[in-house]
Amino acid sequence: MTLLEKARAGEITGEMRIVAEKEGVTPEFIRQGMEDGTIVVLHSSRPNIEPVAVGQGLFTKVSASVGMYEESDTIEGEMAKIASAVKAHADTIMDLSVRGPIEEMREQVLATVDRPVGTLPMYETLAEADAKYGTSLDMTAEDMFEMIERQAAQGVSFLAMHPATTLQVIRRAKEEGRIDPLVSYGGSHLIGWMIHHQCENPMYTDFDRVN
Repeated sequence: MTLLEKARAGEITGEMRIVAEKEGVTPEFIRQGMEDGTIVVLHSSRPNIEPVAVGQGLFTKVSASVGMYEESDTIEGEMAKIASAVKAHADTIMDLSVRGPIEEMREQVLATVDRPVGTLPMYETLAEADAKYGTSLDMTAEDMFEMIERQAAQGVSFLAMHPATTLQVIRRAKEEGRIDPLVSYGGSHLIGWMIHHQCENPMYTDFDRVN
């Protein structure tokens, strides 16, 4: 059973007790919030990572974004940033690497920090597709889902994805005239892929697999 399923079944877990103590609330408050959909407990299969609760009635959380973006970026440089973020009491770390040894970077982060780590799977999917096929336009739906599953299995606590990006949304943006350009790296690449293949977003059509 997942943590959410346990909460819905009325079970209070060790993770709920840990975050309740941190937040100054009862474990039942956490469990009920999870059942109601107003609280999420970020946790990991990694024993060194402690759970963190996010949601209604809890302290505000701060997430520090890091990651290799420029060709000159290195794992060592990003780890130094993470050390500073941890020292500044960031609650979570978001690894937004788009190039370089992404999986190696993520493994080092997961093995080093004691707080939840998040990612955006589309970034690594695009990088791997470009290396494998010569262009990210040739990535497949299976590539996307395999990356989500791989990162989750590695111990990542939360993922940023684009299931709400649909062909209808793209058509409306074109017809009604979008004022600002797209600022999402993963979202803009996904939209380009959808337009190129004239197909719906797999994360929308197969959301049950994501969920």
